[in-house]
Amino acid sequence: MFRRFLTRGQNQSSGFVERVGFVYIDAENSIANPEDYMSSIENHLGTKPKESVAYSKWSANSPLAKKYRSAGFRLIQADSGENNADIMMSLDAYEKIRDLADQGIEGNVYICFHGDKGFTHLLEKLRAVRGWKSIWVTSNKKQNKMIANASSEVLLISSSKDTDEKPTKTIVKAPRKVRQAPPSRKSTKATNLDFKPTILQLIQNGATNSATLGKAIIAYQGDNNWTETGKQAFNLKFRLPKTNSYVNTIKQFMSDSIDVGEGPKYSFSIKGKTQSIPKVNVSVKNLDFKPVILQLIQNGATNSATLGQAIIGYQGDNNWAETGKEAFNLKFGLPKTNSYVNTIKKFMSATIEIEGNGPKYTFSIKDN
Repeated sequence: MFRRFLTRGQNQSSGFVERVGFVYIDAENSIANPEDYMSSIENHLGTKPKESVAYSKWSANSPLAKKYRSAGFRLIQADSGENNADIMMSLDAYEKIRDLADQGIEGNVYICFHGDKGFTHLLEKLRAVRGWKSIWVTSNKKQNKMIANASSEVLLISSSKDTDEKPTKTIVKAPRKVRQAPPSRKSTKATNLDFKPTILQLIQNGATNSATLGKAIIAYQGDNNWTETGKQAFNLKFRLPKTNSYVNTIKQFMSDSIDVGEGPKYSFSIKGKTQSIPKVNVSVKNLDFKPVILQLIQNGATNSATLGQAIIGYQGDNNWAETGKEAFNLKFGLPKTNSYVNTIKKFMSATIEIEGNGPKYTFSIKDN
């Protein structure tokens, strides 16, 4: 249905008389400061955008929300649930630009996110609207080619934390028909198999499909102070082909110990119920989250709903690549589906009192 919705409105009338800029940012998938996004876009457009909106599961008074408001963004509250911010933003952006084009208005639409391939189709459809350019705005220096090719341009920004230079750099997208040759079979032979116990441990901890394994590996890399995170950094570390997917790596080197399900969302399971897994530093039950939760409750996140929003705000303020409960659990080595209530009950019952029977639990700090 979403794809059919995006196919509407592509026959536009001629005679455009106005060129404007509209900005849409997925705040759950953006790393750079809001001020850097806005400054870069204004420099590129040559004027202030007509409208700038940011989508997330906002906590009204969180520091992150204040930063976006201060930068000039209007905040849109996304519904609870996975990917709802992405979907709302995509629908709103396409409907708005299509309606403007029908009125004879043309311009630039800036779609801001770090590297979510789910926005590829949106960029393609926006670019197809007559008189409009779809511009991917990102601080990701290693852009995904599929996303770049779907957009009219890529606007690469640099965080003001990293440089004093002008934070705007425009990259014209590569030709759409250019394709890389697949790596030769010889190049797929890994010379360092130390990754095997790491992947086994992460899957045992709950990273049982391709999406959650990718997030768990990023968390593992962060916990072990890697200078770079993500698939390419993982592959370089263990001398694998830099574009190799985790699925291919598991199929090639770990088929004796891990079963791989069918795509597109591959599932993983460890073969044999009693398999011995070597211990690795994967931060299982990393209790560094305890002062974070204590501080957030002390700051006013005193029920399950506000605590969830406050944690998202905390993650955004600290430049987490992913936000939400699953990212929190993977970061601290907790089961991926663990609720914050269960985490507090299990690890913080000595310091935090939980009242109520759900779904809206309340929290208070015990007097010790």
